[in-house]
Amino acid sequence: MKKLALIMIVPFLVGFGDEHYFAVKKGNKLYRQGDYKSALKEYKRAEKNKDSETARYNEANALYRLKEYEEAARLYAPILQSKNKELAERSLANFGEAEYWVGKQKLEDGDSKKAGEHLSNASSALKKI
Repeated sequence: MKKLALIMIVPFLVGFGDEHYFAVKKGNKLYRQGDYKSALKEYKRAEKNKDSETARYNEANALYRLKEYEEAARLYAPILQSKNKELAERSLANFGEAEYWVGKQKLEDGDSKKAGEHLSNASSALKKI
């Protein structure tokens, strides 16, 4: 009986120590509720506890929703090379869209050289979809 109790309680106790898991879970809930700033804080907290492409991807999504496109694109970019093909594919469209908005903003700011670079990145990414 003691063995059964121990087998049942150990996974439960181990789960309490996984701050990364709970931060991502809380971030996802906040994101679904539209509270992108709070979700972003949770994803950053998750990343402090464990290097995670998933948390980084979620962080980039929150940044995108907050219209912080340049930072979102910066976070999406390395995920494009991920071994996790599903995550890499989902990042491709998001990266392309973020790069488009950065390019548009650079163009409005009068920086045509940077605008061209970002719009070219956007075009290349979106053509691969």
